[in-house]
Parts: sequence; structure tokens; C-alpha cells
Amino acid sequence: MNNIASISKPVTFDVEVTHAIAQDKDDRTMWVAECDALHLVTEHETYEGLVARVWEVVPDVIEANNLSISPADLRLRFSHVDSVAELLAL
Repeated sequence: MNNIASISKPVTFDVEVTHAIAQDKDDRTMWVAECDALHLVTEHETYEGLVARVWEVVPDVIEANNLSISPADLRLRFSHVDSVAELLAL
């Protein structure tokens, strides 16, 4: 019997990031992250804060969705997505 530990491959998820105006009384701008594959949507006032927030909630999202992914194998690819409407609104 072979006692070699199994080698796992990294799993990469694409996270789309948009910059939008929050629909509140102050019309603040917000950064929003979405990942359909993980069923994830979250927001923050800064891009850096948003990235940190995503990494903070992803373990809970993985557990809630019963995904068998080790945190050591998890990779996130952040891509900023703009639309004409968003650019005109800012």
C-alpha cells in the first residue's frame, strides 16, 4: 500500500468587483464584490477593505454551501468590472 499523502490542486474562483453609488441618504460610493460560484456578495467603502472583507467571509460561505475546499487550496481572482452607467454615475 502506498502511503503518499494525496496532493490537492488549488481551486480558483473569480470575484467581480464594481464601484457603485450606495442607495442611501449620503449617496456614498461603495465597492461591491460578487462571486456566483460561491454565492457571495459583500461590500465595503474601500477597495482594500473589500478584499479583506471577502477573505474574512469566504470560509463561512464555503461552509454554508457545503463546499469541500481547504483554505490552503483556495485562490481568489479579483477583477474590476466597469460599465458605462457606473462611470457616468460617478
